[in-house]
Amino acid sequence: MVKKIYLNKLEHIIRKYWIILFILGTGVYFVSCVVINFIGKPWYNIDMYSDALVAELMADEMTLFPSSWTFGNQYYVVATPVLGAVFYKFIGDSFYAMALASSVMMAVIYLSYWWCLKPFLNKKSLAVGLFVLSGGIIFGTSSCEYQYGFQIFYTMASYYACYIVGVFLTLGLSLRIYTGMPFHKIWFPIVIVMNFALGMQSLRETLILNIPLVIISLYLFILKKCHYKENIFFSVGIFLSNFSGIIVIKILVKIMNIKSYTIISKFSLRTDIQQILEHFFREIDNLFKFTGLYFVYYIKVNSVFIIIFLGALLTVLSVILSVAFILVKKDTSPLAIAVLCCFVSVISVFGVGVLFFENRIIYYFIWYILSVLSVCYFLNRLISKKLFVQSY
Repeated sequence: MVKKIYLNKLEHIIRKYWIILFILGTGVYFVSCVVINFIGKPWYNIDMYSDALVAELMADEMTLFPSSWTFGNQYYVVATPVLGAVFYKFIGDSFYAMALASSVMMAVIYLSYWWCLKPFLNKKSLAVGLFVLSGGIIFGTSSCEYQYGFQIFYTMASYYACYIVGVFLTLGLSLRIYTGMPFHKIWFPIVIVMNFALGMQSLRETLILNIPLVIISLYLFILKKCHYKENIFFSVGIFLSNFSGIIVIKILVKIMNIKSYTIISKFSLRTDIQQILEHFFREIDNLFKFTGLYFVYYIKVNSVFIIIFLGALLTVLSVILSVAFILVKKDTSPLAIAVLCCFVSVISVFGVGVLFFENRIIYYFIWYILSVLSVCYFLNRLISKKLFVQSY
């Protein structure tokens, strides 16, 4: 009886003050990221210094392609260093400029997430998803770590933030078209230009968003669900926009003699069975590390290990159960479609790593968005009979 009264009081407090708890929780996390960005030198690494330097060169030469810079695995068109270059013009300090740019991009990620899912989730569900987006990265590894971290909230290799924003904006518009929901037409050129710019940067967005979006559109076409024709036209249009960006940057590299040197192996189809199996298990290992299940490799068990491992395990189970339920029940609600799209993204990255070239672990960054969507979807099915979203 005492336990029941306690739970009722706790539920009452959460229901009454959830918005305050949400603002405090998210605010503390946001402030901690900003503090690390500005005074987090213990976490700085070579990528962070490179980003700060290229931002300074962009500002000095007033171009996205400084002649004194050799690019690596991607170019910078809408990445955080570009915003850092703008701030550098006013601040005059490349490190503070990058710190400010990273903090602004973090806020943009939050806002794009909110815009993407706002029509399909209630406010409390959105808050849960935002907490998972913020805290879920801890399950994988340290947020600030160079190789495995999310690399979007911090000055350390923060160029992945733009890809996350691109996913949320494109996915949000796609879901609105799919459901026939009205939206401001300004979002069309915004999303098209964003995908074009990300195509100029690298093939990352093509792999984790554009190709999966076309696949999901074909899946909806087979099921003949809702505005599937409009959704196919949109998906193909976005893909062509992204592909146009790829072509344009190839032309610019030739015309402007842009210097670049990639550390990624060449794109070629593997046909040797032994090599394929070797890279298959290598990608399994990468997923274990990125999702946080790599903690099973640790012999020393303590309270921190248990908390992080259980968090990672819960997230992984949420993804597996959500995808399984969606496929078995053929659920075509907006949130279900978003989960499937991100799941296909993970499969795409995995398949490319097995069959074509060596993946870097950070290429699985779409996993964090999949985690957000799956946790919301799974908890909704597990706890409540009433869905967060309507079925279409």
